[in-house]
Amino acid sequence: MPESLSFIPIPLETLIEESSPDFDIYLQQGSGEKGVVLYREANLFLSHNQLVRLKHNGIDTVFIRGADRGKRLRYMAGQLRQVMERQNIPTSRKTDIIYGLSKGVVENVMEDPRIENVEICKEVAVQHVAFIISDELAFQNFFKIMSYDYYTHTHSVNVCIFVTALIKALRLCDEQTMKVLGMGALLHDIGKSRIDKAILNKRGRLTPEEFEEIKKHPELGVKIVQDSSPLPAAGANIILNHHEKCDGSGYPRGLNADGIDVYSKITCIVDIFDALTTTRCYKGALPGFSALEIMQNEMRDQVNQALLKELIVLIGKVSRP
Repeated sequence: MPESLSFIPIPLETLIEESSPDFDIYLQQGSGEKGVVLYREANLFLSHNQLVRLKHNGIDTVFIRGADRGKRLRYMAGQLRQVMERQNIPTSRKTDIIYGLSKGVVENVMEDPRIENVEICKEVAVQHVAFIISDELAFQNFFKIMSYDYYTHTHSVNVCIFVTALIKALRLCDEQTMKVLGMGALLHDIGKSRIDKAILNKRGRLTPEEFEEIKKHPELGVKIVQDSSPLPAAGANIILNHHEKCDGSGYPRGLNADGIDVYSKITCIVDIFDALTTTRCYKGALPGFSALEIMQNEMRDQVNQALLKELIVLIGKVSRP
């Protein structure tokens, strides 16, 4: 079926109150595509009360036409800019909105990583960095609401948040460099958009051949990102090196500790921690303490232990009651 005639589900949290989406919104009221009915026409005002009623009716997913995917992406990016500019939104509410919109943007880009979409994703990363730098409560609020169900887009947003917060805490660079690093962190898994979904979503252990395919995603990711406006080396290195391990056992190049930059080491640690503490289709989530214990003991030679301790300190600060 042509994309213009098909429907795609979108999370209700990516529709923002007091806005006017420029695409039709549909609800599922029967089986199949024939059961999808128009709820709101494009450009109609979407009020707070309308969204509340949908939530009260147990609706957390709505639908748009596949052909409107690009409009939705631009809508989410525009709403994110507006939310960032508004001073009258409490940090906790602003955090909820930014987290939901960012997941929606990355999910869209993973489905359609064309140049203009990657550029929007870079802009979202810059907004994340600016928010975490400017608001002392931002990371604490993100940490409280982070999703622990593993999807590549959710994982990407979580990694960007952790990497930015840790680099800020360590005072490793200036704000402009942090924005570049945020872009790399948010897009670190963009290469997976070029990997067969049957491999990415496989339940159970990958075959050696399938794992070799997975190992291509860092280099594929760099190519995707550099095909748009080139990302400075600090950000591109995160995409390329986030699976490199200090003992040389990582990929794609098998670098040892001396060959891996500090920002890639941080991203590697955060990437592993988030993966261990989220639910996958083939395993349950580990508690944070258990994940950190594994990284300190079983992965002692693979990750930089000094940086891992800094992550533990950061998590400790926001985990206090």
